[in-house]
Amino acid sequence: MLPIDEARALCASLGYDFDELRGEFDRDGYTYTGPDAVILAKPVHDCWWVWLAVGHNALYRFFALAPFCLPNVAFAREAKGRCETKVYSYSRLQTLAQHGRQTSSTGSTSSAASSGHGEK
Repeated sequence: MLPIDEARALCASLGYDFDELRGEFDRDGYTYTGPDAVILAKPVHDCWWVWLAVGHNALYRFFALAPFCLPNVAFAREAKGRCETKVYSYSRLQTLAQHGRQTSSTGSTSSAASSGHGEK
């Protein structure tokens, strides 16, 4: 599945319209839609809130294209039936994303804030 299709499906499963969200993030944040990944993020205080990141090495792509650095990066992940907000220092997550890019040759990752953590 292409990242754009994965992003649309993930947003729909959470009750969001991808095109509306993209418009909001185009206006108030940062968006990337390419053949390898789709990213929706925005600055919130001293943090990049990554609302959606799907595709191969999506976090690496985020760091490669982020318009500026903020001290932290946050995102929500669903695991084992519960949603957790993760907050990392920008530099620590950037290191992890770079390491993941070097060790990963295939696969897709996806992350989106659940309706309880994102702004609708």
